[in-house]
Amino acid sequence: MIASRAERLRTVTKRLCMTEGTEDSVMIQLVLTSEEGQDLKAEVQKRLTELDHEIAHTDSMNFRDMLKRRREAMQQFLAKLPDPPVVATEP
Repeated sequence: MIASRAERLRTVTKRLCMTEGTEDSVMIQLVLTSEEGQDLKAEVQKRLTELDHEIAHTDSMNFRDMLKRRREAMQQFLAKLPDPPVVATEP
């Protein structure tokens, strides 16, 4: 089950990373457990790192510009994800 949840998060992250920002916006509500939220944030951060690498090693200016727009969209998406709740533990 963990592998399938992780795979779903990777799929969602890849789809979000591949979509270009448009003037139209769509409201989407995801209900995730704290663990799923942490996993999603980790996948988005991983993809941002990959985008930085792609941008640095791309020769085509048009492709680089598209990657930069994609990176900006992903950074905005990441900023919208809430931090997981802090759970206090008893000593």
